[in-house]
Amino acid sequence: MDVPAIIQRFSRLAVDCDRGPDCVDVVPHVCGQRVIAANVALSPQALAARVAALHTPFHQAIETGLNTISRRSPTPALVNILSFADQGTERDRMADIIVHHGKDARLADAVIELLGHDGTYSADRFEFGPNGNTASYILQRHGIRRGILHVALQIRGGLIAAPGGQDRMARYLASLLKMAVATVTSSRPDLPPQTGALHDLL
Repeated sequence: MDVPAIIQRFSRLAVDCDRGPDCVDVVPHVCGQRVIAANVALSPQALAARVAALHTPFHQAIETGLNTISRRSPTPALVNILSFADQGTERDRMADIIVHHGKDARLADAVIELLGHDGTYSADRFEFGPNGNTASYILQRHGIRRGILHVALQIRGGLIAAPGGQDRMARYLASLLKMAVATVTSSRPDLPPQTGALHDLL
């Protein structure tokens, strides 16, 4: 896609970069039903040092990347991609991809429409309120505050766990996002034929 990817290269159990630096669970104490003793035992000084070493550089890299893109494009966009573990809930069973967005739903609307038209993956959406929530920090800080197009795509973990799954999903999302951004920023492109056609647009 010829865009920079800012990737958290460490476990979210060390620091969750999709939480604010002052959020109570930016360093989580619990994973599922298991207590993370090493995190619970962190002193305030050690917590601050971990946030400074891992969380701060990650967000500085996003700022730098968006500044660069904004200088060369009148319509920059921010996409946050993450995964979710299938916990067997009704929502998990319904959706392969959950689309998150704020009040500005332009990019999310285009993504949802394309996903529904294509039919390869089931989708659900989640709109957070004006004050955000604990899991919307990246969109709040870098998308909403800048007033740029933004969306978060949460992918079912099972789809990217099998061999080749990550590559297949990356190629699919590249096609999906190119068409979604084009839908929002220019004249509406023709929708591809239904059922899996986005795979043919690579």
